[in-house]
Amino acid sequence: MREKFSSILSAAPFYDLIQNTNSIAVAVSGGADSMALCSLLAELQTNTPQFSHISIHALTVDHRLRVEAAQEARFVGKTVQQWGIKHQTLVWDHQDKPASRIQESARDARYMLMEEYCKANGIQHLFVAHHANDQAETFMFRLAKGSGIDGLAGMRPVQPRGAITLCRPLLNIEKDELLQYCADQKIPYVDDPSNQAMEYARVRMRASMAALESEGLTIKRLEKLASRMDRASSALNQLSEMYYKNVVLEKNTIRSVLNFNALLELPDELVFRIIKMSIEELCPKDGYGTRTDRIENLVQEIVGNKDFKARTLGGVKFSKKDNCLMLELENMPKA
Repeated sequence: MREKFSSILSAAPFYDLIQNTNSIAVAVSGGADSMALCSLLAELQTNTPQFSHISIHALTVDHRLRVEAAQEARFVGKTVQQWGIKHQTLVWDHQDKPASRIQESARDARYMLMEEYCKANGIQHLFVAHHANDQAETFMFRLAKGSGIDGLAGMRPVQPRGAITLCRPLLNIEKDELLQYCADQKIPYVDDPSNQAMEYARVRMRASMAALESEGLTIKRLEKLASRMDRASSALNQLSEMYYKNVVLEKNTIRSVLNFNALLELPDELVFRIIKMSIEELCPKDGYGTRTDRIENLVQEIVGNKDFKARTLGGVKFSKKDNCLMLELENMPKA
């Protein structure tokens, strides 16, 4: 196991990312997953001469949702500083505890705070400790929400998010392996009791997966399925970009014109992706953007009705004129 963990950061693409930067950040909650990742980064910095110059910033977010959080942040700071790593506690300054979707709100706030810190300190890469169990839970959670191929592709090892790039070197490592590694290396960590609280959707999903695993739907199989979805998603995106160039007749910051008949010749999945791409280019959104099912409904109107007239979606007006599908910003900027 020691050899397996030692090779995680020396493999592509993480080795190249670390080698070509002066500073990186790592999200450290204090749990076994993030403490193991932080330890691996510290070990790489200490034992690899070409990485000795790199400054590692460990970021702990205190959401102020649990009284123990401040103490846990201090524990993280004291521990990682012994490893030669800088530590910063970031506080979510909310007035009241969110009434619903607490974990989702806390996650959004966590990434916002860490992104702001990285931007202020010239850091481009944030390492996070998502592992194989997290990947499997994400797949099942998105499946339950009705996600398409892109959503079921799961989390990617290297993925842009706003002004930073998330790096996930532990996606092929299971939770039990991380716990064993911490025990073997005597890496201290804390347990977050909210990880067992059944009022949270992800905790309930985690519990249901135990029953599914007994039927053969294991973490490894879900991880492999997410990988296959990622491969299919990448191929479809590449095809969509190619066909998009063929069907676009005009494009600027407020307007796009697509060849309507050329669109009708394409499979619905490619039409869906081209429409989604067009909306995002004209009207970029923070977060997840326009819902998939709404774009799908629009595509069905377009491909199923040659007399398609007009529709507004995602801040973009769609209309048909002659052989052209016109896309214009709903709220045009004033001259």
